[in-house]
Amino acid sequence: MQLTVEAISKNEVLRYLNVQPGTVIPEAMNATIDRCIEETLRVVRPVGIFHPYRFERVETGLRLAESGLILPGETIGKFLSEAKDTVYVMAVTVGSGMDRLIRTKMVSAPGEGVIIDTCGAAAVEAAADALESEIRAAVRAEGKYLTGRYSPGYGDLPLELQPDILRLLDTGRRIGLMVTGSVLMTPSKSVTALMGVTNETSKAAYNQCDDCKLRFNCGLRKAGKTCWKTRSESAS
Repeated sequence: MQLTVEAISKNEVLRYLNVQPGTVIPEAMNATIDRCIEETLRVVRPVGIFHPYRFERVETGLRLAESGLILPGETIGKFLSEAKDTVYVMAVTVGSGMDRLIRTKMVSAPGEGVIIDTCGAAAVEAAADALESEIRAAVRAEGKYLTGRYSPGYGDLPLELQPDILRLLDTGRRIGLMVTGSVLMTPSKSVTALMGVTNETSKAAYNQCDDCKLRFNCGLRKAGKTCWKTRSESAS
C-alpha cells in the first residue's frame, strides 16, 4: 500500500547524527539539515505491506502457524508476552530513489551525503509509523490493541531472519523490497517489524533498552530518554 510521509522529524535526524540532546546547533548546520530534509521528502516514495499471522510458542521461540517460520530466541517471546496468538508482520521501504540521492550526495557533497543518509533513515521510520497507524486502527476496530514494533536485530532475534520475512510477505513482487546475500535490504532505507495483538493495553514494564546492543553507549539513555518509549506510548 502507498504511504504518506509529509514531514521528517528533525530531532530524529539529529539522533541519527549522534548529536546529543540539548546541543546548540550552528545556524549553517540547521539550514543544511532543513535543506536535506526537503530534498528527502521530494524523493521518497514510501510503500508498505503487512499481514497477521497466528503463532504458537515452541521450545526454540515462536512459530508462525501458517508458514512454519520460527522466530527464534528469548527476547521476542518476552516482547510478545502479552500477545495471545496473533502477530502482525510488516515491511516498509521509501524506495530506490533515496539510495540514488545518497550515492550522488556522497560524491558531490559528502557532508550533506551523511545528513541525507540520516534523513532517509528518519523517513523510513516515519513511513513505518504511518503503516503502524493503519494496522493499529484496524486492530482497534476489533476491540484489540497492538504492542510496539520489534525488528530483526533487536535482542537475540537475528538479522538473518530478514530473507524469510521478505519471502513471507512477497515483498520483492509487491513493493520492490529484496535482500542481498549479506542480509542487507535493498532499497537500503527499509524496515521490517513485528507487532503482537493484545486484548488490552500493555501493562508490562518491558524495556527494549535491555535488549539493545548499543545500550552502553547510547546518548539518549544517558540523558534519561529512549528512542522507542515516546513513540510506543503515543501510539497506544
